[in-house]
Amino acid sequence: MLSNRLKTLILYCASPLVILGIVPGIWDKTRGIVVPHKHARYLLWFHTINLLVWVTFGIVQAIRFNLTQQYDLFNIAYVCASAGLLPLETFLLMTVLEDDAIGVFNSLQIFLRHMKRVYYPSLDPNKSKVSLLLDIGFIIILFSFILLTIIYWIFVITFPNSPNLFGNLLPHNAPLLIVILVGLHPCHIMLIAYMNVFVFCLTLYLYGFIVIPFVAFELRLGRKKRYYAVDQLRRPQMLIYTYRTVQLLQQRVNQILGYILIPSQTIMGKIVVFSAFTVFKNGDRMKLTSIALLGGWSVVMAFTWCTILLMGGYLHLYGERILLSWKYHEWESRREKTIISKFRKSCKPTDLRFGNTYVIRRISVLKFIRQLTRGFSRLMLMAKGNH
Repeated sequence: MLSNRLKTLILYCASPLVILGIVPGIWDKTRGIVVPHKHARYLLWFHTINLLVWVTFGIVQAIRFNLTQQYDLFNIAYVCASAGLLPLETFLLMTVLEDDAIGVFNSLQIFLRHMKRVYYPSLDPNKSKVSLLLDIGFIIILFSFILLTIIYWIFVITFPNSPNLFGNLLPHNAPLLIVILVGLHPCHIMLIAYMNVFVFCLTLYLYGFIVIPFVAFELRLGRKKRYYAVDQLRRPQMLIYTYRTVQLLQQRVNQILGYILIPSQTIMGKIVVFSAFTVFKNGDRMKLTSIALLGGWSVVMAFTWCTILLMGGYLHLYGERILLSWKYHEWESRREKTIISKFRKSCKPTDLRFGNTYVIRRISVLKFIRQLTRGFSRLMLMAKGNH
């Protein structure tokens, strides 16, 4: 459940994204849902094409600088290209599945309102100390990115000849029109990065501190600690209704996020491995600022994806524990036990997945780290063999 202060902050922070057409809908105060924007699809296509141009430019320049052994410029071109790949797939997905994305968001916020009204009628998020701490954490993460963006542009103005700036990717004799067009891309990339940070923080807040704790602690029977939701929730009829609602909601989320799970893990894994390999191999020919840029970028990618894998892993784990607790719970009557037994057999644990191809479990984090280590080792062996 979101406090009024966080709802107000979210609306204010999302306003620039809505005005510039980076999100596919606007908030309807009358109905309390997100509705499609009139020209959202055209604006989304504009941002998608803009990102595609930027990624292509970054890849071409990275190849050129790598062949000419200009490793400082190669690093910034590589970071620019990889920074555009992740939002590019997100924009393609929102453009193609615009109505589904809006439907998923509306389903989530309607479910949260239902949770507050039915399961936690006496809970006031505006007075809760835990809610206050979570709101402060959300604000700190979001505004830290804004502060870093301001610091970066101060650095751009103060040190215009630094090799770690976007403008140095252009040839010195480039036409003025190209300079202007490419010069606008950093502003666009910063705005897209802000959208990614905003969506990541909001998803982490909703799933990490509301949905997963609700599934883990309120629907699981036989816990020794006290419950915060009403006791009627743990009656057979309410358990069946609530768990099926959560399951259907997660299926809708998987219909959207499932398409980008495998590409995102592939891109982030390659970024981390290649960044570490570049620093290890060419670190003596790179400036300290370039090493810090590349190292920081790889750490951010690894941390972000490990956090997502952890959330998905705990969601799957607690989904299994819920069904297991129902099996060994002592129900009041044989009829209730029969009803729950038949329902439990028709259920699958709630999880984050892409069909049956890719399912996030708790071991997924260790597998991801193992893949990073294996990929880096193979690159080092290959480089050593070439010498």
